[in-house]
Amino acid sequence: MPMKNLQYNFADRYETKKIALTDIDLTDTTYRITTQADHGDLVRSITDVGLLNPPILTIKKPSFVVVSGFRRIHACDDLGWNEISVRILNSDTTHHECTRIAIADNSFQRSLNLVEQSRAIGMLIDIFGDINSVTKINSSLGLPDNPSLTDKILSIRSLPLFIQRSILDDTISLAIALELGKFEQKTADLFLTIFQQLKLSFSKQKEIILLANEVALRDNVPLICILEDEYMRNVLDDKEIDRNKRSDKIRNYLKRKRFPEITRAENKFARNLKNLRLGTGTKLTPPKNFEGINYSLTFNFSSLKELKDRKAILEHLISNSGIRKILER
Repeated sequence: MPMKNLQYNFADRYETKKIALTDIDLTDTTYRITTQADHGDLVRSITDVGLLNPPILTIKKPSFVVVSGFRRIHACDDLGWNEISVRILNSDTTHHECTRIAIADNSFQRSLNLVEQSRAIGMLIDIFGDINSVTKINSSLGLPDNPSLTDKILSIRSLPLFIQRSILDDTISLAIALELGKFEQKTADLFLTIFQQLKLSFSKQKEIILLANEVALRDNVPLICILEDEYMRNVLDDKEIDRNKRSDKIRNYLKRKRFPEITRAENKFARNLKNLRLGTGTKLTPPKNFEGINYSLTFNFSSLKELKDRKAILEHLISNSGIRKILER
């Protein structure tokens, strides 16, 4: 059933009435999508202007089941209400229709977060059975209609709750969450501890996961041993230095372990470059990861005098034994 038809006929599919709060079975969360537990904002709103948008319920004798409006009902309960105005769907409303109403009523009131989207897509998958069928109706429900993205978001619902919570508090992205979902819980938890303590960007999180995993695979040791080694623990526990410096220390440490040859080449280059004493306005750049043979020399100048100075530096550089040490691999 297209969603626009469901919306068009919705007024004919329910009756509005007052019922006792005790007649609602709040333990049945079949249609619950929201992840927000706090409803203080709704308490304040309902106190000020009343319940403008009554919850939607379906009949499941001997009580009613919530299709949409869990937070509104809890807010009214907090206010001490005995009765509440609700919209009760007709008894012939199917589970399929209830699911779509629940998703639409949530997604068209606000943007759903990734965990909520995962719940909604999972509810549709349970009905339709495959991603392609779901994505055909997703846009009408305010959900992503790209099959690949839909499949990734769906994966969230099978992730441990502590990873889902980290998505909700914006500690990690969807891509990082899916990576952490591949690891044992203790390992994933250690990564999250590092990310939370250091407030790392998503790109730096990805770098740390990649480096640590590659070192563990190369050395044939459990990944958790890399994360728990003494140096890593000491850096994380060192509150005398700020988060950025601790982040740099950990990333550089993992990089040295992963690429010892590149690290040695970088250190050698830095020593020889210092001995060249190029000064400001001149920059010598080595090949990326020292895998090529082409170096780059850059001059900055704003006058003829500075250009002559740069020329003198170039002539000095050509005759300097230090440059030969750099070029000899």
